[in-house]
Amino acid sequence: MPMSVKCKLLLYADDSALLVAGKDPKLIAEKLSNDLKSCHDWLVDNKLSLHLGKTECILFSTKRKIKLENDFKVFHNSTPIKQVKHVSYLGLTLDDTLSGESIITNIIKKASSRLKFLYRYKSILKEKK
Repeated sequence: MPMSVKCKLLLYADDSALLVAGKDPKLIAEKLSNDLKSCHDWLVDNKLSLHLGKTECILFSTKRKIKLENDFKVFHNSTPIKQVKHVSYLGLTLDDTLSGESIITNIIKKASSRLKFLYRYKSILKEKK
């Protein structure tokens, strides 16, 4: 990846994440936009592509501060990047307040579907004495 990227860059297989920390959402969005452009240019130079349809941004903060933030907008070549309240990275779902509610909800959904499966086949799965 380009050396001009100033933010933390997480790479794993075909998943990547740009991380910027700061207090001013406008500055964070500006840094992300600039680094996203640098990454995109590097990808194009290396005959790779960035799927803008899958590209999302999220602002992690407290509930109170998130309600006040309306000016956090990340762009790629004047195209706005979709801002989300939950993001999934490497199978882990994080919400914008890092409360863990999305992780718990996801675990409950998975457990519920597996329990329904076991319930359907309980007669087959009964223990023999």
